[in-house]
Amino acid sequence: MFAVDVIHHIDDLASFFAECARALRPGGRLVLVTDSEDTLRQRSLTKFFPEILSIELQRYPSLPSLHRQASAAGLRLLVQEPAKGDIPLSSDFVTKLAAKCSSAMRLLAPEYHAAGMARVRVAQARGEQWRSCYTLLHYGSAARGGSGFTSAGS
Repeated sequence: MFAVDVIHHIDDLASFFAECARALRPGGRLVLVTDSEDTLRQRSLTKFFPEILSIELQRYPSLPSLHRQASAAGLRLLVQEPAKGDIPLSSDFVTKLAAKCSSAMRLLAPEYHAAGMARVRVAQARGEQWRSCYTLLHYGSAARGGSGFTSAGS
């Protein structure tokens, strides 16, 4: 079961985790792909649009709070791992940024978006890459015993 970059849109995390725990097959996993304070500080979105950090920190639940909610539903953390990659700042990619392709960008004041786009265009001219990074959280049922996996980085 996967939930990719949606956890910050879920109002009732307790119900979410309870339903995931109920629906998991024996030996199954829930894999969340989400942002953490660490990944938010590393990514290009925050580098070029620094005003977005406070917005994102308010939107995303902290990793400890996710772990607590999962544990309360009978899930345990099996693995926590980073996922990072670099993307060329192509004209098409920059056009998407200018169109505010991420939900957080739509929350920026127009002057912050314009200043960030100016920084992006300078980076594009220098041939820089766009850094994308997330945290992957693998949960399994605590009642189903060990799976041989351990928590990394937690």
